[in-house]
Amino acid sequence: AAHQARRLLDAFRARQLPVIHVRHLPKNTEDGEQYRIRAGLTPLAGEKVVIKHFANSFRETDLLDHLRKNGVGGIVLCGMQTHMCVEAAARAAADYGFDVTVAADACATRPLEYDGRTVPADMVHAAALAALKGTYATVLPVDDVIASLARCRIPRPAVRCGRRRRFPASGRWCRQAAPLPRCATATIGSGSRGSWCRCSARGCS
Repeated sequence: AAHQARRLLDAFRARQLPVIHVRHLPKNTEDGEQYRIRAGLTPLAGEKVVIKHFANSFRETDLLDHLRKNGVGGIVLCGMQTHMCVEAAARAAADYGFDVTVAADACATRPLEYDGRTVPADMVHAAALAALKGTYATVLPVDDVIASLARCRIPRPAVRCGRRRRFPASGRWCRQAAPLPRCATATIGSGSRGSWCRCSARGCS
């Protein structure tokens, strides 16, 4: 799972897509090796790091504000543990209106015990993904997630002026109250009511 997570991380960085790292540290707990981000997946300068104290990454953190401020409409999740932090984040994100994708083979979990029985880790993993699939998230292997990134358009840098953005390719202005995702596109045209500008984030991850 760690190897697949690294592939996914490299793919996002290569396309200059936003990356957010979430680090779990329970309240009233001393920091330790088990709570640090795994070697090989550590943040680069400028990448957002969220420190959470509960399974749900949105609870008592600035994650939701950060996503909305940056105009993010969809997220891709990976990490540990599938049935805890990943599942909690996926359900919360879907309830907040985000399009959620879980990279199945970039997630992992551990065995659980119930009623005197041990449930193997692969079964816990599969059950968590099965519960998320369709209702809360799209569940895909990393290869498919990376392939889908190729369909995400990244425009030339936009120039901000108040609540307007000018797209250099067209030389026209687009009024947009909220920041646009990095992979948003703008369509500009004219009609009987004058010029118009449509900003779209379709295909963003």
